[in-house]
Amino acid sequence: MNRSDKNLYRIKNLCKAFIIVLALTMDLDIQEGTTPADLLLKSMNGTNLLYVLLFVLAAAMLFYADKIQKEAGEHQKTGLSGLIPALFFAFCMVFGYSFYRSNSWDLIFASHVQMLKSLIAFCGYACIFYAVIICIFHAADRLELQEKKDHNGSHYGKILGWYVRRLESTPFRTAFLTLFIVFLPDLILSFPGIFTCDTKIQLDNGYAALIYGTALLRNQHPVIHTLLLVGSSLFGNAVFSSADAGLFLVSLAQTLLTIGAVAWTVRYLAKLSVSPGWLVAVLAFFALNPRIHNYMTVLVKDVWYAPFLMIFVVELHRLLAAEHTGDAQKERIPVLLVLSVIGIFFFRQDGIYVLLLTTLVAGILCKYRRKLFLTFFVASLVFSVFYQNILLPACNVDNNNTRQMFSIPFQQTARYVKEAGEDVTEKEAEAIAVVIDYERLAELYNPNLSDPVKSTFNRDASMADIAAYLKVWAQMFFRHPDIYVQATMNNLYGYFYPAGYTTMVQDFGSSQEYMQECSDHNTQIHIQIGHPEALSALREKMEFLREMLFKLPVLSACNLSATYIWILLLLICYGFRNKNKAGLLLLLPLFVVFLVCMAGPVYGWYFRYMYSIVMCLPAAGLCQGLFENR
Repeated sequence: MNRSDKNLYRIKNLCKAFIIVLALTMDLDIQEGTTPADLLLKSMNGTNLLYVLLFVLAAAMLFYADKIQKEAGEHQKTGLSGLIPALFFAFCMVFGYSFYRSNSWDLIFASHVQMLKSLIAFCGYACIFYAVIICIFHAADRLELQEKKDHNGSHYGKILGWYVRRLESTPFRTAFLTLFIVFLPDLILSFPGIFTCDTKIQLDNGYAALIYGTALLRNQHPVIHTLLLVGSSLFGNAVFSSADAGLFLVSLAQTLLTIGAVAWTVRYLAKLSVSPGWLVAVLAFFALNPRIHNYMTVLVKDVWYAPFLMIFVVELHRLLAAEHTGDAQKERIPVLLVLSVIGIFFFRQDGIYVLLLTTLVAGILCKYRRKLFLTFFVASLVFSVFYQNILLPACNVDNNNTRQMFSIPFQQTARYVKEAGEDVTEKEAEAIAVVIDYERLAELYNPNLSDPVKSTFNRDASMADIAAYLKVWAQMFFRHPDIYVQATMNNLYGYFYPAGYTTMVQDFGSSQEYMQECSDHNTQIHIQIGHPEALSALREKMEFLREMLFKLPVLSACNLSATYIWILLLLICYGFRNKNKAGLLLLLPLFVVFLVCMAGPVYGWYFRYMYSIVMCLPAAGLCQGLFENR
């Protein structure tokens, strides 16, 4: 490179750095002013000397990223695997802010000035994130996950060295005891467990169906989990004269199951000679994450589903690693894999999609164990059809999951009626009204939550009625496609926009209210449920300290859904960049869970839907990295 080219190269990066600072400091809200120039100047917030430091850091990052790219081999260049997520990130930052502020993209398209500001922000975010991705992938290429030499843990210090030696010699026991001690205060102070609206609904329906005989048991929530909650509360009431005692057994069981799954993962990684530092990092992730502490004792199906999915990912890696090493030894029955498949199937309705897609793709891509994976695929498909269409009806269980499939179209219809109701014909209104409550759609529409609209679903609607509605839904799209697109983006942006709303806390106050409602609804069987008053002060202090600590800068990233989603997306991009088919297959179950989340009723602030993704990320990420290190 001659001197002229070097100067041009430097100027280019300095211009990019300037645009990055503009993007990070630009006020994207609509300003008041008389001229476009005035409006643009009012949006510039550059009167701070700290922005000079920001400019220097941005420039340094760009120069370093360029250096990495120039020195990288052909297979290590980032290319499209970094550019595509960088452009998508910039899109999410600009559109995410608009939806966060106005529940629409009006901040972007309100005027030419707003579009220019958005374009500047987009370019700046794309530049900085592309450089960040290059640096992240470069660091990942040089990670040493596995221990290369023997050691006695002395370089970790006296106390940590002793712990590392214990972790290496007895990984399962050490990890299990560590996490049990860490989560014991949550387990005690949350007694008998944290209730949500779903917990109350499941108990009310279970009592109505099994005790009073006034309703059918519903499969809206997994029947197995409903029976577990109802059975444990009745058992506690009969044996200990306390429904709380019975529900606490469920809380204890799900905590032990989760800790056991993490300990099993640590044991497996230790057997693969993963560095003790990484094993400690895995334990630290679970021990310190505020939302895992919060959700560990929440009495919902997802807390059971997550550890089964984690074991599934680990056992999947075991099978794929055997193919890579050419290990011909075959287990007669992969017991843990079978148990994880059973748990995934029975503890979430959409678990079947994870099983079918993962086993089908694995069966196609993996010559070794192809028969096993395809057997799991066929068995899962056949049993799902049998369970949903024969077993549940035979047990007089009402399978009312149809409405769960329509979160996105129902939201689109509701927004259409709210914003362009005058364009809906009488015939279209009639077709909609047969399926959902047309008259109340505009009133019930919540841009970030489809449950209010979805709750009006007519369970007696026939397939012909639903087909007629879908025909109308499609016709309305072509008249106002922008309304449909904005309705969908409003429900999704929280998964990708790393600002705005933090993840929802399952607080003890709401839990106590749900418990009281459940007790009031079931006085005939003398069910009384509630958190002990004697522990209320300690509960409140624990919750306050946890939430306060993780509102601090940097630590607050743990409470953003987008943090975990972007980690997942970057792991996928890294796998594509390195053509790591086995590593991508490990991430497929988590990506399917994420697709289901996006089709769900709420966006990223409701942490429960993505709890299993967060729980499985350390296992999936490290196991993918082990393939990269081969």
